[in-house]
Amino acid sequence: MSAMYYTMNEFRSHWPYLEKYYDSWVRYYEKWLIPAYKVSGRDTFSFLPMFNKNPSLDIFPDDVVVAIEMPYLNEVRALFSSYKQFYRTDVLQVLLLAPFNHPSLHPAAGNDVDWYSVSEESDIACLHEFLRQMEIKGKTSNMRLSISNGKASLVIGNHTQWLNRCIKSYVDRHTKLYGKAPVKAAFPIMPKRRPSFESYLAYNTLRYLRSVFEIKAFLPHSLCEFICHYVNIVLCHLSEVVSDNMAHEKLSYNQVYTMLNNNKKSYGDTCIPIQYVKI
Repeated sequence: MSAMYYTMNEFRSHWPYLEKYYDSWVRYYEKWLIPAYKVSGRDTFSFLPMFNKNPSLDIFPDDVVVAIEMPYLNEVRALFSSYKQFYRTDVLQVLLLAPFNHPSLHPAAGNDVDWYSVSEESDIACLHEFLRQMEIKGKTSNMRLSISNGKASLVIGNHTQWLNRCIKSYVDRHTKLYGKAPVKAAFPIMPKRRPSFESYLAYNTLRYLRSVFEIKAFLPHSLCEFICHYVNIVLCHLSEVVSDNMAHEKLSYNQVYTMLNNNKKSYGDTCIPIQYVKI
């Protein structure tokens, strides 16, 4: 095992990249932000109790050092030595952190923290989008909603706008806790074909690198090669600890090239949200 060490200040500096391209949230990293140490080898800094009280990186001093185990660290570093045109320190660190967004690696509930689930977040976003569409279409506030569980249906009048109030309360609560409203983080309609994690990682990495290095062409040969090697390195080390949907075989260049082009047709100029990934 190899560890990567970040000061909290450095860790925060990479967050805008991770959020923009990989849809990262602080709670995804709770499992790996232990142990955290003071600089110069002083006493161990107890991360989890403080994090549970307030799930935010802002509660930690800038000089706190976080150690994150990365079994693929040396291989990714070696990859950058072969593709020096894509090397930058901040790029290396972002790509090292990105694989930890795999849904199977998210922290489990049960530690007295009310982690909100991705499915719950998507449900709220769907309701929010439904009400927005009704408003666009000129429906009045006294519309009647039908709720069904497959066996029985219940029609509820919305004259008190109770659903709007419930959603607003939910959004306000989680914005306060996590700094991001769920209806802004989730997409209202899930695709019929859910992308794999390797597809998510490859396409978001492509968009990230093209933006950072201002690459105009959609998929230059060298960039596709780099992404192919990077994704295979990640899959090799994560396949044993995540779901069966993770590819165990090595992806070929042609498979990665086809996958990225198909993603372009499906997602265009947007990243693949982590909620879409099948687990």
